[in-house]
Amino acid sequence: MPMAPGGRPPLDLMPPRRCESGWGWTGFEMTRVALTTTSDQAAAAARSLLEAGHKPVQLPCIEVRPANLGQIDEIRHLADSSDVILITSARAVRAVWDDEPMPQTPVVTVGDASAAAVRQSGGVVTFAGSGDLAGVLDSVQLDNQTILYPCSSLTDHKTRQDQIEAVGGKPVIITAYDVTPI
Repeated sequence: MPMAPGGRPPLDLMPPRRCESGWGWTGFEMTRVALTTTSDQAAAAARSLLEAGHKPVQLPCIEVRPANLGQIDEIRHLADSSDVILITSARAVRAVWDDEPMPQTPVVTVGDASAAAVRQSGGVVTFAGSGDLAGVLDSVQLDNQTILYPCSSLTDHKTRQDQIEAVGGKPVIITAYDVTPI
């Protein structure tokens, strides 16, 4: 079975259906699947869908851009003095450390894709969780540590602050990249 990015199995989709035309030929009808993420991320999913006999249709609905340079510089500066960097998306790594290596500050990630992005940027992953942020926060010891969390413009900062504080961390949450509809 082809795997989706991050080693996950692709969506459970209907297999191609056998169909007959009124003109005497028999073939297979492919299931069309809309890929609404950014074009760069849709490419890998499209390959997996094609291998599984489906027809991917790329319909990018969002655009992702790094936040303003002031925010990026602030994240880079704080990364050196933080106890832990919390990464929940490979996009955050690419937005902040695409053109320079990550500092050697310990990094906690949610998922294999974000862990791979951290390692590729020279960062040190000390814990790579799976599932969601709440599960990761329950799995690591963050008592009284400064946690730098570079995140999306769509992130609810108050909710994330509450989650990190609930496990004893001192959150510093800064938008690293903007997600906008196109």
